[in-house]
Amino acid sequence: MRTDCAAGAFYRHLKSLLGPSQAIVATVHMLARIVYRMLKYKVEYQTMRAEEYEQRFREREIKYLQHKAARLCFTLSPLATDLHTVS
Repeated sequence: MRTDCAAGAFYRHLKSLLGPSQAIVATVHMLARIVYRMLKYKVEYQTMRAEEYEQRFREREIKYLQHKAARLCFTLSPLATDLHTVS
């Protein structure tokens, strides 16, 4: 069963990098931090869809790569075509 929330997208991403057992531990740790914040500051849970999480992740990754390229005296430029649409 595939969940369409940020926690599910986070788990799937980590599962591909670390394996299922470490991904589960990291996801539970993330959820524990969310619950702690909700209880400590008495705020409601703010839901985030998987698409929104993946978009934010992609933006952070691009920003990191641009910063890393600048440190190495390189510049990054986006490709004219999107690689996700190539069959």
